[in-house]
Amino acid sequence: GRLYREEAARAALPEDSFTGNFRQDWLLERQDEEFARADGVVVLSELAKRSLVAEGVAASKIRVSWPGVDAERFRPVSPDRVEKRRPFRVVQVSSLTPAKGLHVLLDAWRRLGWQDAELWLVGAGEVPPGLPASVVAQGPVPQTALGELISRCDVFVLPSIADGFGLVVLQAMAAGLPVVVSDQCGAAEAVQGARYARVTRAGDPEQLAAVLEEFRLRGMEECRDLGQEARRDAIARFTWEHHVARLGWSAKT
Repeated sequence: GRLYREEAARAALPEDSFTGNFRQDWLLERQDEEFARADGVVVLSELAKRSLVAEGVAASKIRVSWPGVDAERFRPVSPDRVEKRRPFRVVQVSSLTPAKGLHVLLDAWRRLGWQDAELWLVGAGEVPPGLPASVVAQGPVPQTALGELISRCDVFVLPSIADGFGLVVLQAMAAGLPVVVSDQCGAAEAVQGARYARVTRAGDPEQLAAVLEEFRLRGMEECRDLGQEARRDAIARFTWEHHVARLGWSAKT
């Protein structure tokens, strides 16, 4: 809630632009009771763990395990389906809300002013009116079709204001894309320092624009090479079998 309030003030957004559990007192009370009674709590990132510890949950009962990805469902587009001519494409997959940093991404996109590139927005929600033609709202897409759609783009971005992880980051990696995430997205700790990834400050459209410009200058071919690195890393570290192993449970449990 604190991060949302700060971002609403920074971006001159109505505070009620950010919705979530933090606005429901009854639900917060129920969660507090559940955390107190639980023997253990599983979270998807150290970021999420720090948030719970700050709210009084004992660190000793929290176990962190990054999630996994189905690397068969999410994979690069097959060669026979590669588009011969297309613009450079950036894609965000999430609910189209300020909490996921949509306003930050659109601000960055306006700053770039690209005439021969596209921004694909995939997910449920409304986009602001008056966007340039280069912004394409794809609407919600089922998981069965999401991998191929992502693989038709060059860079994935998730500039969340607060996000426990962001599973779609791993899905984009498995689909063969380099990724850009905010430092308030739990996935940032999993990809920090990787050649195929960049981590930006949450709520900073200027830095986000600079990072997207960097990938654009690299070009589609180099982005594909970086995306192959991302896929190899997803397979090496981020399958669901890895998730289970990090929990310390056997796959048969």
